[in-house]
Amino acid sequence: MVEIIPKPAIKTSLLESILLTLAVLLLISLAFSFVYLKYAYSKTQDELENAKTALIEGETPEEIRLKERVLDAKKKIDDFATVFELHRAANNFFEFVEKSTHPKVYWEKVDLSPLDSQVSLLGRAENFKVLGQQMIILEEKEEIREIILSKISLGEGVQFSLELSFDPQLFK
Repeated sequence: MVEIIPKPAIKTSLLESILLTLAVLLLISLAFSFVYLKYAYSKTQDELENAKTALIEGETPEEIRLKERVLDAKKKIDDFATVFELHRAANNFFEFVEKSTHPKVYWEKVDLSPLDSQVSLLGRAENFKVLGQQMIILEEKEEIREIILSKISLGEGVQFSLELSFDPQLFK
């Protein structure tokens, strides 16, 4: 038989509403967690495959960059060592020149080639007598192998050019 009189709606309690809401939220969060974990797992698998491939092939891109940086640093250190050696050699030469120069001779230009043990000097002496004394001082030095005097000119004193060949030990 059909009931004509409507029945009152069933009232749910507050506790039931809260539990239903929490269950739905838990279900949604589980779904999102599942999707995220599936994505993270596939990404980790890809990285693992890349690492295996890199191990099989040899060097990784990071190792190659690191190797290039190390080689660049080594080149800079080697260059600095060469410059330092040449600087030390130049110091030896300048100490030698300081001890071997006549008091009335002035050097205006120095072209130093330590690798070839060669030096070109452009100087000025007060007169020919001083220039002669300077030549005698240089000829007495054992470190000098050859002296070439050239381009002598008169003006304010005597201007001259010297080409000196040294014992390579002076530049070490």
